[in-house]
Amino acid sequence: MTTVLDSLIQQDSPLTTHAIQQACLQRMHGATQGLATFTLPRFTFSDMVLTADALAQAEELLARIRFHSQLAAQVPGRLSGTQALFWGPPGTGKSMAAEAIAGELCLPLYKVNLANVASKWIGETEKHLANLFDQAEKQKAVLLFDEADAIFARRSEVESSHDKNANMGVSYLLQRMETYQGVLLLSTNFKANIDDAFLRRFTAVIEFPLPDKLHRKKLWQHVWQGELQPADQIEMDYLIEHFDLSPSQIHNIAERACLFALMERTPQITQAQLGKSLQRELDKQSAGFIAAHHLAAWTERNVTS
Repeated sequence: MTTVLDSLIQQDSPLTTHAIQQACLQRMHGATQGLATFTLPRFTFSDMVLTADALAQAEELLARIRFHSQLAAQVPGRLSGTQALFWGPPGTGKSMAAEAIAGELCLPLYKVNLANVASKWIGETEKHLANLFDQAEKQKAVLLFDEADAIFARRSEVESSHDKNANMGVSYLLQRMETYQGVLLLSTNFKANIDDAFLRRFTAVIEFPLPDKLHRKKLWQHVWQGELQPADQIEMDYLIEHFDLSPSQIHNIAERACLFALMERTPQITQAQLGKSLQRELDKQSAGFIAAHHLAAWTERNVTS
């Protein structure tokens, strides 16, 4: 901390909380050689709309971390730290939940840059992974492997030197999990891709499914946080019923609809703006005839109502 303050003073920078935090994060980032990024969490669970089961398991995970010492005294021989896997389809809140865990614990988030790690597999697997774990443990940060099946995947038959090195990396990770003192979180779209040896070691495996109708309704209600709100005549129930959208997609649609309202200077979000925003999101996924049919039907219902 003294080195950080001295550096800011030498640069004639203001000694604000934000400036000190950013300087500390930059210094931490440099120690990882670009293998990971330190960030301050922006979310807690109050910012999320989770299924009852996912929320209950997340709260259990937090309790396990907070009562770590007491639990270790009651049940000796358990793993040193806390390891959890978040799995489910894209856009269902896995990465945001990891950030919320860090936010609830008031700890920085240490997000691994898998592209950089993968580019350094051959011959230096253990060295770089050891650096990641050591730095996260030293900084008492939450360590996140996003899209973790890129590294924690099932071991394969050895047919090349690449296969051999990849398997060595998996073996090292299994050993390091046994002694890691901190919070280790993994996220993946495909739980089946994760090596079974890792699954046995996780203290929690939490599914983040696509939201059902009730969950989608809560997400749509939660997403409108500012002054701009959908016009009363928009039939949101039909939208909720017929479009199986992920939390990320709902957020994207709402944000773009607000943008259209700002661009067109309307006091509320109109049906046309929300419909155009929905179309933009569906076009990303090439949603097809059925989605187009529901969108046309929803538009017609709003025009004639």
